[in-house]
Amino acid sequence: MDFSHNVIESYNEIKRDPGEKLMKEFITVLITIFLSEIGDKTQLAVFSFATKSSNLFKIWLAATLAFCITNFIGIIIGGQINKFLPYNVIKYLAGTIFIIIGITTIFSK
Repeated sequence: MDFSHNVIESYNEIKRDPGEKLMKEFITVLITIFLSEIGDKTQLAVFSFATKSSNLFKIWLAATLAFCITNFIGIIIGGQINKFLPYNVIKYLAGTIFIIIGITTIFSK
C-alpha cells in the first residue's frame, strides 16, 4: 500500500459530513506533499538561497511561485495521462522514474 492510501484509511473511522470526499482528498494531498517535501532538494535549495539573501520574503515568494507552477504542470499532465493509462501503470512508472533519478544522482560526479 502506498502512503496516501494509508492516510485515507486512517480517516475511515471518523464520522464525516457530506463534504467527506473533498476533505479527505484535500487532507491526503496536503499531508503527502508536506511529508514528501521535507528535506528534499527543493527545500535545501531554498535554505541555501535564504542564507545568502537579506530579503526572505522575496525568496519565499519566488520558491512558492515556482512550486505552484511545477505543481500546475504536473496536475495538467497527470489529468491527461489518467485518460490513457490506468492508475497502477502511472504509479509504477512514476516509481521507476524516481528510482532511476536516484541511481543517476548517486553515481553522478
